[in-house]
Amino acid sequence: RLAKWSDKVKSAFKFSSDRKETSADAATGARAAHDSLALSNEPTLGAKHYIEYAHKAEKRKNNREAEAQYKLALANYEQAIEAADSNESDVYRLALYRAGVLSTGLREMDRAERHLTELAGLDYGYRDVADRLEKLTELRNSG
Repeated sequence: RLAKWSDKVKSAFKFSSDRKETSADAATGARAAHDSLALSNEPTLGAKHYIEYAHKAEKRKNNREAEAQYKLALANYEQAIEAADSNESDVYRLALYRAGVLSTGLREMDRAERHLTELAGLDYGYRDVADRLEKLTELRNSG
């Protein structure tokens, strides 16, 4: 069953170093993967997939498309949050963390605060979440 799911993901994305994907290509791939994952009864696999895809979207950026790629990555981290099987899972915490960090970078402070605060409520010692919440407060106060 895992092999079948993996084949669906591979065919949906067809990542290749020979081809540069545009934001539209990436969004189409994300929609296709989302549709194939909707058929899956494996929520943890779906959440891990969204995290992996978001991470690749972050790395695939170039100067012209950086913001679009970051927004695509953020959308995928948020999909991972929704797809995670439990708010106690490591996948859920990682998705919250990365969504919070990326939201901060995009200057979407309310969104960043929501994700990081939820993570802090689950595990205040997770990575540098406390420092990031403090930095968010400083950014808001500085204008």
